[in-house]
Amino acid sequence: MASKIDKNENKTQKNKEESGIESTSKKTFDFFFDFFAAFGLFGLYIASIIKGSFSTLYKKYLKRYVYKLDAFWLRIVKFFSKVSRAFMFKFYMFAKFFVSAKNVIKKGYHSHENASVPKKFFYATKAFLRGVKNNKSIFITTVNYALPIISISIFISLVSFISSLNFAVSVEYNGEHIGYVENEMVFESAETKLQERMIYLEDDKAIDNIPKFTVAIVEDQPLKTDAQMTDSIIQTSAGDIVKATGLRIDGEFYGAVKDGETLETELNKIKEEYKTNVEGEEVSFAKEVKTEPGFFLARNIVNEAEVMSKITTKEQKDVYYEVAEGDTPIIIAAKNDMKLEDMVALNKDILSNCPIGKQVLVKKSQSFLPVKVTRTETYTQEVPFNTTYTDSNKLFKGRQEVTKAGAKGKEVLSAKVDYVDGYEIGRTIITTTRLSEPTDQVIAKGTLEMPKASNTTGKVSGYGFMWPVKGGYISQHYGGRGNHNGIDYAYRGNGLGQPIYAAMDGRVTFSGKSGSYGNLVIIQSDGGVQTWYAHASKLQVSNGQTVSRGQVIANVGSTGRSTGNHLHFRIIINGVQKNPINYLP
Repeated sequence: MASKIDKNENKTQKNKEESGIESTSKKTFDFFFDFFAAFGLFGLYIASIIKGSFSTLYKKYLKRYVYKLDAFWLRIVKFFSKVSRAFMFKFYMFAKFFVSAKNVIKKGYHSHENASVPKKFFYATKAFLRGVKNNKSIFITTVNYALPIISISIFISLVSFISSLNFAVSVEYNGEHIGYVENEMVFESAETKLQERMIYLEDDKAIDNIPKFTVAIVEDQPLKTDAQMTDSIIQTSAGDIVKATGLRIDGEFYGAVKDGETLETELNKIKEEYKTNVEGEEVSFAKEVKTEPGFFLARNIVNEAEVMSKITTKEQKDVYYEVAEGDTPIIIAAKNDMKLEDMVALNKDILSNCPIGKQVLVKKSQSFLPVKVTRTETYTQEVPFNTTYTDSNKLFKGRQEVTKAGAKGKEVLSAKVDYVDGYEIGRTIITTTRLSEPTDQVIAKGTLEMPKASNTTGKVSGYGFMWPVKGGYISQHYGGRGNHNGIDYAYRGNGLGQPIYAAMDGRVTFSGKSGSYGNLVIIQSDGGVQTWYAHASKLQVSNGQTVSRGQVIANVGSTGRSTGNHLHFRIIINGVQKNPINYLP
């Protein structure tokens, strides 16, 4: 009994739980239904607003245009409807005519069953003509439509037939038919090749017969190339004909040899000398070289050894220039009408080593048949640094001082390099990879005003010169033994450090060490005047600085090739050496 009560209680509890679940589900469903219903009503409301707005827009702006578009479209439909109905009617009548004609002919053919076949054809034709007589308008209309169609079909068939034919130009030369070519241009090319192949002697006449061209239809006839046509023309000549291999270099014919294989082998040997078998290497002749097998006149045949001797010779010898006083690499290149980079390619150290008397190669001997080699090379080079300038009130104007040293960077380059006979003639950079960046150099430029020159003799010659030193004596004059190019001014006693003054206003074009001159200052003045101050112990001016007459530019010393403290003073006017004594006060 207790067990039964427990079961009833459990059943009641289960029903309550299920009822609770159903109640929760119903609430959830009702919530979402109400939400979507509300959302739907809101959407309908928005749609009605949009529709109303569009309706207003349509009535106000678009209605008349839509009406015109509808009217235009209706006219198009009516036009095509009318045309299509007319076409279909004519097509129907056209087809009906042929069906009727067929029935009439068939009826006429079978009208006499026991008649012979020719008679049946006669009765059929008679029936057809009777039908034509009774339907003249239909027949004429049919013929008017049929004839253009038949004409077009015949024209298309004719074009197709003509297109299938093989047309060529037949060539008759020197009274003989020598073959077929595609067009006259082929023959003209053959004539050009012919003239290139010939070596004419004095009083010779070129082969210049006028050809005769005719258009022909050919069947299974091969068309000749310009080279084949050239052979055919030569074969019409009255002279002796030999099969050989011709050699042309830059368009010029150098003769023909009987042994073409030997010629090809020798040409390859010339190129082999420059091959390194590096990957991607390209080796070819710098000139256009062509070998052409074919027929040649016997007198144009040359000995193989003669040809090889020609193509292995040198066209010119090495040419050298001796460096003179005042020469620089740029001046030497200009004197020899060549680019500086070309001269550097022939003389690798010319920019850093160009003393007087040096032999500079300005023209390299070149082969008659130079070989061009192109290789891809990878190399490392320095990247130059930039220079920036700052102002300094601790330095006099015209003076400069490096406050931060620059450092060059490095980069790896890959380039296509061209060589002719082993000498580089150009390069094209392919890729550049920077390994390290350069560091800028910083130079301070003086802004401090230079004090006016003092402690000078104050005397100025009629030429505008003043003495560059004071208080000493001339220890060696101009000219004399050894051809002395200036005057030496020394001091009794030591003289080291005595000031050296600018003899004339000008601009400093050189300030630094210069071989036997030691520390040297060169000043360029107006009128082509140049003054030199050599053997100084200390320099007081810089390159590019503008100086005034009487300004201290250096101090007396004994640098360079010197036996004691003194000033070596030179005057050069318009490139001509002068005796300074004649220009000083």
